[in-house]
Amino acid sequence: MKYFKNPYYSSDNRDFVSVENVAPTPERMRMIKLNNNYVFSIFLNIMTKEDFTNSPAMKKYMSTIFSGNLVRTDKVTGYDSKNLGKKIRFLVSHLSDKKHPENLEKFKKSFFYQSILVPFFYGGYSLGDDNNERWELYERIGTDPAFKGSSALNAATKCYLSDPTLPVGLDMSALIDGIIKTNEKGEYELVEDIEDLKVKENMIASVQEFINLLKSSKKFKENYNNPNLFEIENEDD
Repeated sequence: MKYFKNPYYSSDNRDFVSVENVAPTPERMRMIKLNNNYVFSIFLNIMTKEDFTNSPAMKKYMSTIFSGNLVRTDKVTGYDSKNLGKKIRFLVSHLSDKKHPENLEKFKKSFFYQSILVPFFYGGYSLGDDNNERWELYERIGTDPAFKGSSALNAATKCYLSDPTLPVGLDMSALIDGIIKTNEKGEYELVEDIEDLKVKENMIASVQEFINLLKSSKKFKENYNNPNLFEIENEDD
């Protein structure tokens, strides 16, 4: 696998260790992957459920969300998530405020929503119905019972969690800054747009690389196939 690194993504698991003398063990990295999946699950519910706080998936997360923690705390993972859990708590509270529906509207108009979340859940950056790389075009070809009834994206994240050869990749503790910032009073605020084009470029590149990572798992490719795509050998990989 080609080494890839930017401020929001690293294919070297050593970059996901913040505690001195702590090794990036497979189990520790799996816990950070769990936190990534947890955050994306919350985003998916916000995007797809009108009353998202009452969806079954969100209800099981609520105690964790409002504790300001992640499913695995920094003390357990050994990685400084830079208050990611508290930022998620702010986001859920802010976007579910029925007295201020403009919060959710601002979120849906944001760069983060349009250029990070939509492409991730769609399956790539060539948007439109003529994009042959989208998740929905992957067909189940394997018989592994673990994937029965799973969408391609859901199966890919299962493989991501269970495959120790896949790196953590995406750093959600950094990427979250695309939608939440801390103001001069130390309070969290929504970010609607980002002026720095290089930051935008890096964020988009990190998500594209993460999509590629999810689709690259050996087990995923054994069980799902997109008939529109061809495997191309690249000497740089």
